[in-house]
Amino acid sequence: MRGPIARIVLVWIIAAAATMAWWSLRGSPGRAERVGITRPLATSLPIDRVQELVITRPDGRLHRFADDGAGWRQVEPFDVGLDAYGVRQFGTAAQALTRVDSMPLDDPETAARLGLDPPVATITWRWPEGEETVELGNRTLAGRAWVRFTDEPGRAALVDAGLHEKVIETDYRFLRDRTLAPEAGSETVEILIKAGEERMELGRTDSGWELLRPVKTRGDEAAIMDWLARVARTRASGYLHDQPDRLDRFGLEDPIGVVELRARRGGDPRIVLLGDPIGVGSADRYAMVTGSPTVLRVDEETQQALVPAAASLIDGTGTGVVREDIALVEIRTDTENLSLQREFDGWVGYLDEEEPTAVDREPVENLLGLLTSTPSTEIVLARFPADMQHAIVILYGFDGSPLDTVRIAREPQSGSWALENGDDVLRVYPASFGLELDSSDYGLTPGG
Repeated sequence: MRGPIARIVLVWIIAAAATMAWWSLRGSPGRAERVGITRPLATSLPIDRVQELVITRPDGRLHRFADDGAGWRQVEPFDVGLDAYGVRQFGTAAQALTRVDSMPLDDPETAARLGLDPPVATITWRWPEGEETVELGNRTLAGRAWVRFTDEPGRAALVDAGLHEKVIETDYRFLRDRTLAPEAGSETVEILIKAGEERMELGRTDSGWELLRPVKTRGDEAAIMDWLARVARTRASGYLHDQPDRLDRFGLEDPIGVVELRARRGGDPRIVLLGDPIGVGSADRYAMVTGSPTVLRVDEETQQALVPAAASLIDGTGTGVVREDIALVEIRTDTENLSLQREFDGWVGYLDEEEPTAVDREPVENLLGLLTSTPSTEIVLARFPADMQHAIVILYGFDGSPLDTVRIAREPQSGSWALENGDDVLRVYPASFGLELDSSDYGLTPGG
């Protein structure tokens, strides 16, 4: 019994081996030559120096990617920024190709059966010294696929299907850089933000940022740079439509929101448009970046980062004057006119027309610190409440010219303070703010 059973088992093993060999060569004429070597693309394809990548996909669409020096961009079928890591993965997949079999392409019929005449897809890498092209053919079983290399036009190679998966199955939209305004930052010199009927404009000057609309006032340098940093990190949640024939379907013909950033080096500004909500009950909106014909999706958090409140970008201190530049402080109230003048390492006080009297340094320095360095707890865009005016403080430089005028109001019920510089911006402080505005605070009394 042992002999017949052994023969039957041997027959089954031979049959199984023959079946596996037939399946591995299914769809391929002739007999494959086993090679079992790694394709030398691992050394011949210099991924770090590649400057252009061209892919023709199975549907005939051509995609051209190029490194313009500032980063990778898709230049065909339209221009859009790319994630360099995603582009690099095509080269990484090619370098990892392992050739396990090869087939001579003796006649056109053989190439056609293997899907190489014409090829299913092609991919070409170009760098300053040369280029490499791989033609992709049909897939086989067990994760294999046929390819043809540039330097072996007369042979087809059976390799693992990793490159096929990257070229054919990748959604190329996911290669794109999702950041909305990556260049936002220190090079930005002009900002325009529209939200509905509201409009905000900011400009960078030699002395710092300035708010131009809805009011003309000092900008908060730290807050504006922090906002620009957050804008540079904003990302689209997804890509919805490429090259739509109509923008009004998405509310982008007349957008509800616009963020426009202009750089110091000139050129076209970066403009982000915000359109209609994606759907009923959704906080996400359609969006678009000018220069790229793709409708994007942005979430609520991104929208809030793009469109800040004007008050959040305004300098919250009582005055923009540097305290070391102040030589004279004049305080006017309904009852007295007090002047505090810097002299060498101290201060003297003038009360109305009286002779100057030395005053303590501490209360003067405290007043200057509160005016120049202490940010308000709230900023309100409103006219100065003249009926609550408590005092006017005028700051002078060493040449005797006025540097700034601060109007000070005090709410009688809560005791809170409001400071204003003639810009219709109220910088509100709590009652504990404690401005020292009376002559008695400096040890001076009328008549003596």
